[in-house]
Amino acid sequence: MPWTDTDIRNLIQDENAAETLVRVAEEIGVRLAKQEQMTTSQIRNIFGEARKIQANWRVGGGSRRTDLILLKPKMVYQAARHKPGGVLKDSLATAIDAVIDGSPSTEQELKRFRNFMNFFEAIVAYHKANGGKD
Repeated sequence: MPWTDTDIRNLIQDENAAETLVRVAEEIGVRLAKQEQMTTSQIRNIFGEARKIQANWRVGGGSRRTDLILLKPKMVYQAARHKPGGVLKDSLATAIDAVIDGSPSTEQELKRFRNFMNFFEAIVAYHKANGGKD
């Protein structure tokens, strides 16, 4: 892997890491499309769950942090059900850890969560742009 867990942690925890975010998301998106042949619907199942968490975060839903943590076993299940997806599961699990492991400040956690969503959205975009199948 050309990216590391440290790269992913940094792009989530540093709001000025947009270049790293784009580079790593592109590498993951290409790998998911070309090597793992993961379908768009497989990725979107997890992405849809992340969007629900995002909606709760915006309205101040109390379980948002718990919901984000519980996204990890959903990704494990998805990866086990559809053999491709290990790279996505591992990358997003590291990103989730980076969101929840940083400063417990609500404002800082929200910034990290926004970076997580930007990262995930970029992965989806690069997957599709590189021939990801529906």
